[in-house]
Amino acid sequence: SPNIEHYQNMRIEGLTRLQEHRIELQHRLDMHGRNMEMMMMSMPPPSPSPSSRSLAPFSSASSSMSEGSNQPSNEDSASIVT
Repeated sequence: SPNIEHYQNMRIEGLTRLQEHRIELQHRLDMHGRNMEMMMMSMPPPSPSPSSRSLAPFSSASSSMSEGSNQPSNEDSASIVT
């Protein structure tokens, strides 16, 4: 009977250690999840559909901006030449 009691104590100790380890892992995961959420808040989502949607207007806007900035400079240079 002493052996059985010893085995049960060992088993209980192992279970509590497993639970502590699991709690620590869960805490780390929670912290990591919060950090990821913070990063996601400051960064655009990595999923392809939203990024492509957000990139399309930006690219078209930047191209129109560059066209708009190029046109006045050409006009300025032309007016300077004449």
